[in-house]
Amino acid sequence: MRRLLRVLWLPLIFAVSAAIGFSRANQTSSVVAADVGAETADERLLIYIGSSTCDFSNTDEIVDVVDAIRARASTSAAEVGRRFVRVGIAKDHVVSAGLNHLAKFGDFDEVMTGRNWANIGLLKYVYEGLRGIAATPQVLLVDRRLINDETGTRVDSEQVLVRASGLVEMRELASGAKSIPLGNSVARSADAPAAPSRGQQ
Repeated sequence: MRRLLRVLWLPLIFAVSAAIGFSRANQTSSVVAADVGAETADERLLIYIGSSTCDFSNTDEIVDVVDAIRARASTSAAEVGRRFVRVGIAKDHVVSAGLNHLAKFGDFDEVMTGRNWANIGLLKYVYEGLRGIAATPQVLLVDRRLINDETGTRVDSEQVLVRASGLVEMRELASGAKSIPLGNSVARSADAPAAPSRGQQ
């Protein structure tokens, strides 16, 4: 009798398991869109670019300088009603070395490292659409609209608001000597050369 009950239960267990698997496989993109921080919104990105092998990216003052820029950028984002997003990019060949370098600066919302200047983050924010001087360290403030709907996730109207390349410009941005535009004027360095550099003071 016990063996018969076991045989009768098997089809039921299989049917329930199949139903659960089908349900998970057919979740819509709206479930993904509900992830915190991924909802449709106007955003202001603070993007730090540095390297574990760059002397200027590892000075005694660099963490404090980036922290001061982060505070100003966060305040400016709140003033114009944008979500503030922190991005860290390390120009390192060894992934673990890049992650250790970025960890010095505290929490980021997303990070990229590996493959040196061929890093996908550097390709985007230095060499391609949002072109700038290939130097470390540097900081960019980027305004964009992130759209997350039933068709998927995409970025619209991405523009560089301000870029500070090297410690001198980063100090100016940290202290307030270099201003952060409200967002009406866009400082895009489309004509800037993109020659690899070991570092910039």
